[in-house]
Amino acid sequence: MKRVIHLDVYVSGIFLILSVFLYSKTLVMPSGAALFPRVLLIALFCFSIITFYRGIKKSILIVRTRNQKEVLTHSKLKLSLSILIVFIMYAISIKYLGFFVSTTIFLIGFLKFCGVQNFRKILISAIITDLLIYALFVVQFNIFFPKGILF
Repeated sequence: MKRVIHLDVYVSGIFLILSVFLYSKTLVMPSGAALFPRVLLIALFCFSIITFYRGIKKSILIVRTRNQKEVLTHSKLKLSLSILIVFIMYAISIKYLGFFVSTTIFLIGFLKFCGVQNFRKILISAIITDLLIYALFVVQFNIFFPKGILF
C-alpha cells in the first residue's frame, strides 16, 4: 500500500513550525508590543493543529477510498511553489522598487497569470488598487509605505 499524505498535513506542519518560531521572536519584544502578535500566533498555532488533525483524517480517507483526486501531485506542488516564489519576489522587490511600483508590477503579472487577457482591464485594476491603497492608508491614516531605492 502506497503511503499518501494530504496537502493539509504539509501546510499545517509548516504553519505550526512558523508559529512556534515567530512566537519565540516575540519573547524579546516589550510586553505591550508583543501582546497582539502573540495572540495571533497562538490562534495560528491552534488552527494549524486543527488543520493537521483534519489532514491526517483526509489522508486515511484517501487510502481507504483510493480517491486519487486528493493526492498531492508534482504539478500541484509546482504550481503552489511557483506562486509562493512570486510572492517572495514581490516582498523583496518592495525594498528596492517601493511599495506602489512593486504592487503594480505584481498585480499586472498575477492577473495575467490568472488568465485575465484584456491588458486594459489589468492596468485599470492595478492603478485603481494603488490609488485606493494610497487614499486610504497614506492620506487618511497617514501611514507611509516603503519608497524603495528608485523612488
